[in-house]
This record gives sequence, structure tokens and C-alpha cells, in this order.
Amino acid sequence: MTFKLPRTVRIIFEDGIFAGAEVVCRIGITLRESLEFANVEEKLAADPAYSVELVEKFFDLAVVAWNLVDDDERELPLNAATLAEMPGAFILQLMEQWKELTQPVPKASTTDSTNGSMSAELSAVMAQSSQSLAS
Repeated sequence: MTFKLPRTVRIIFEDGIFAGAEVVCRIGITLRESLEFANVEEKLAADPAYSVELVEKFFDLAVVAWNLVDDDERELPLNAATLAEMPGAFILQLMEQWKELTQPVPKASTTDSTNGSMSAELSAVMAQSSQSLAS
């Protein structure tokens, strides 16, 4: 049995003011490329001038197609300049959805954090081991 990895994904905005928008994006990117888009909101807050450059990089790397039209129902040109002129909320939502697909998030731990201390279970096991060594 074989499986062909997908190269693109269709991101569909289902809710809110952008409901109905669809953007096809590449998902087969390198680790180096995906790291470029880690913590996007923090990077933009630290350096707002970086935003246009980041949007251009995102477009070049990821965006393949979209169904976006202007007020007269004409298709919007598929280019970085057009994407950069869209509302910031749309761009951030698009990038976040794309990141979720390209940057897997580690599974959350099923146990509570011990803030660097041993868990109660491990502490009990260690105590028993210490007692048996002393015997």
C-alpha cells in the first residue's frame, strides 16, 4: 500500500467576516522555511516594518491560488502585493491556519506539570529503591 503526501491544502474560512474565502497553499516546506513563520505575531509586534517582507515571503512560499474577488466581482490578482493590501486580520488568520498544517504541535502532556520536581509516583519508586539499597 502506498500513500502520496499532499503538496497543497485548501484553507477555507468558514466563520466570521471572511467566511467563504478559500486559499490553496503549499504544505511541503522545509524545516528552515517553517521556522521563518514561527511566532509571527511576536515578530510583527517587535518590528512592524517586517510585516510586508513577511507577507511577501509567505506568498512566495505558500500561496498557490485563491477565490478572492473585489467589490465588482473581479478576481483579485494572485500576487504578494495584493495579499499585502488585504486586512491584517485576514492575513494573520490565513498564516495561522497554514502554520497549524505545516508545523505540528507536540501533544500536550497527560500529566500535570511538577515544575521540575519529581512526580509523586516517581518519588515513591525512588524512595523504595533507596530503602532496598540500604538493606
